[in-house]
Amino acid sequence: MITSGTIQGISLIIFKSLWETKDEAYKLLSQRLSHAIFYASEGYKENFILRHGFIRQEEFRPSVSLEDIYVNPHFIDHSGGINQAKKAIFPYEEIDYLANLNLLCDGFELSNKYSHLIVKGEQGIGKTTFLKKLGLSALMSQESSNFTKRYIPVFIQISKQIKEELDLKAMIAQEFKSCGFPEYEDFVESALKKGRLLILIDELDSVSLEKQGQILLKIKDFSDIYNMNRFIIACRTSKKTRALSRFHEALVLGFDSQKARQYIHKSLTSEVLLSGEEERVFKHLASENKSIKYIIHNPFSLSIALSLYQRNENRISGQTFLYDKILSRLIIADSSLDELTGDLNTLEDCFNARLKILAETAYVCLQSGRHKFHTMEFYRLYSSVLDKYSIRQNSSKIHHLKEEILLDFIDISDNNICQFKNPIIQKLLIAYYLIENLKVQNEVIEEYFNDSDWKDVFIFLSGMQGADYLIDSIQPQLSRYLCTKRLSSFVVLTVDLSDKVSLSRDAAVNRCYVAFMILDVVLLFGHRQNEKRLISKIMKKIRRVIDILEPDSDFLFSSSPSPDNSFKLGDRHLIDPKILRGLSLERLFDVALSLAQKTDKYGLLDTRESRILFSTINRLKKQLKSKSMSFYHRKICESNLYRLWLKALKIEDQDLNFTIDELQAMFLYYQSICLIFCCMKEEFYISGRVSTQVSEIIFNPQSLSGCHFLSSI
Repeated sequence: MITSGTIQGISLIIFKSLWETKDEAYKLLSQRLSHAIFYASEGYKENFILRHGFIRQEEFRPSVSLEDIYVNPHFIDHSGGINQAKKAIFPYEEIDYLANLNLLCDGFELSNKYSHLIVKGEQGIGKTTFLKKLGLSALMSQESSNFTKRYIPVFIQISKQIKEELDLKAMIAQEFKSCGFPEYEDFVESALKKGRLLILIDELDSVSLEKQGQILLKIKDFSDIYNMNRFIIACRTSKKTRALSRFHEALVLGFDSQKARQYIHKSLTSEVLLSGEEERVFKHLASENKSIKYIIHNPFSLSIALSLYQRNENRISGQTFLYDKILSRLIIADSSLDELTGDLNTLEDCFNARLKILAETAYVCLQSGRHKFHTMEFYRLYSSVLDKYSIRQNSSKIHHLKEEILLDFIDISDNNICQFKNPIIQKLLIAYYLIENLKVQNEVIEEYFNDSDWKDVFIFLSGMQGADYLIDSIQPQLSRYLCTKRLSSFVVLTVDLSDKVSLSRDAAVNRCYVAFMILDVVLLFGHRQNEKRLISKIMKKIRRVIDILEPDSDFLFSSSPSPDNSFKLGDRHLIDPKILRGLSLERLFDVALSLAQKTDKYGLLDTRESRILFSTINRLKKQLKSKSMSFYHRKICESNLYRLWLKALKIEDQDLNFTIDELQAMFLYYQSICLIFCCMKEEFYISGRVSTQVSEIIFNPQSLSGCHFLSSI
């Protein structure tokens, strides 16, 4: 943290650069006046640190020292001429790729290289924080500073004078006046002429579209007159700044994986960290949580994600809250909102207007089944939604929401193909649209509930309005998936066998374990080879349900892990069907023994049946060891093992010869269950009735009583 003792006093800069320059205005100053300047400069230094040396990551966390939390993001120099620089969002993997190609730059090096610099980037990427860090660096000693020459930093916020004529010199003078500088106007004039100021201009985004050209010309004229000073401006990527011809542009990309880890470490240093916990947190955020992967490169978004991270459960609590904060920051930062107040009552009305327009646009795009559109096609769609909304609201100034603001949400490629930058933001916008249109919501639930593209939409819906309505709407569909006697009897079987299992206090989890183990047997020893890949997909969904209900569960891991078993059972005891194709008979018996151990451990086998199963598998393994066997005889051996397993489980009369259609229906059934539990984890409210009975409802064969069973689907 920067303290007064660690800084070589901005007063020294002022005296040595201005008092000792034999400036006539300062030769005449009395000794008393020089002391006043000295103490005022000390006050300026302390005031700058107090105002800009701390950062607040979110409103519900305390401010922290910028020096303690700051991690310098990656930059890219637009003059480098690579196509990637035209993109506004670089997920951390893409930044890793650019770093390996040595195409990234250091922001401090760029600020030293170019005296007039524009720093652009998306919302929350760290532009303002970078300006503040530059200012603090300028206050430090010559050895610690990032600049080769000493400068006095002045931080200018355009928004403070947005309703008046922009006067940069007056704004700079006000910074020194507030610290008690005598003759501050003459002092500022002298400092500007000598080129001793580092002028940091922020909040250019607050300028309305109508005034933008005028403001940019004023900045250009001022920087041309006092071109010996350093000027650094921060704004969003979508801002058009061609008028500032003297300025060089650079793009803030954000964090790669290494810098994200550094930020996680600094953010969690106030907590007690276990060995390897930083890596575990990063792995969860970057790998196991798809929605976080899109925003981990963004410091603001990452800080919110860390505040919502539950260490005991190793998961993010409140995905809806996280993305709602990101979306609000994107929308409320738009300057054109101020222009709408002529027809709309409050800024909140303006915010809601833009939210609804963007939400309907996002919905129409996803409903079309496409992810990419031509730019003109997208603009026509956006314009039609604007027309529709302005007529509905009787608001002529709605059209001030021009296409430029779309650049905060969409990414346009060189060949004029555009898509939403962050698909998760698009899903959240759609959820807002569905909440306002209940009829459309019912149609979407009916048509798209098992469409993977809509999964996050339903999770966000639960996060905003609760899961009760969604679960009530989905329950009839679950029954339709199981409307064959073979499938319904399989559900009944899992319920009956789970009564003997006490792996979890949650009955739904026990039923999932039983279903998983039965399908494991079918996958390994069943005779329908062409169905094994689909069975494996079903098992992965069951595994996912267990992960959601019991995140720390390790029941499906091998009870005696060894190098030999690792490749056979696969990660998390999910057997890859491709492995089975070339699995030797001896290895197949090893897998059968490992599976028998787990089945016995879970309590699915009686003691007598367990002994018979183990002894039979071991006897067959010894008898057939190192013996060649034809494909036909191997199939007979596998069939005998299959019948042996069914007998041990006392389900030999159970028909498990599912058709392809039935397996597909079973996959949709467990996929729906998985999504329901994801929604339940996300919702802000769920009634006591649903929270205590939902597991019984979706796994209870009684819920199938209204179905008309078919012989096959």
